[in-house]
Amino acid sequence: MHDTNTNYLIDFIKIYFKTQLLNSEEIRHFYLKDGLSASQIATHYGVSKSVIIGWVNRLKIGSKSAQGRMTNPINFRHHNPPFGYKVKDNKLVLNGAELKICRVIVDLMGRKMRGLRETARELECRGFKTRRGRSKWGHFVVQQIFNRWRDKL
Repeated sequence: MHDTNTNYLIDFIKIYFKTQLLNSEEIRHFYLKDGLSASQIATHYGVSKSVIIGWVNRLKIGSKSAQGRMTNPINFRHHNPPFGYKVKDNKLVLNGAELKICRVIVDLMGRKMRGLRETARELECRGFKTRRGRSKWGHFVVQQIFNRWRDKL
């Protein structure tokens, strides 16, 4: 007779699909140099986004080193473009009005050696508005704009 109440021990084996095909240097290049998102890289390899995020974290190219990474102007998929740009047909194009502000910030901080808060106050005095139409400028925003544009303007 067959006993139906017999317990069986089952081992669980970790299985990775396609991860052996991933190339660390290629992922680094896609993420940092080409400015592709984890979703875009995942689509390229045919894996899930979480697999790519895991690789990015293991390669230690996550959030802190990604701050200075290049923005991909050809296929920009974020709702908020960097200051000095606008999105037109899913592509980044220069925004002339914001570039004027960027030039002022680079001039004040880079050439005239002014500090962040002093530069923010100067923007307020000159009547420049933020992207949201506010007259008050935060020093952190000024720093981000300066870091992005200091070598380009």
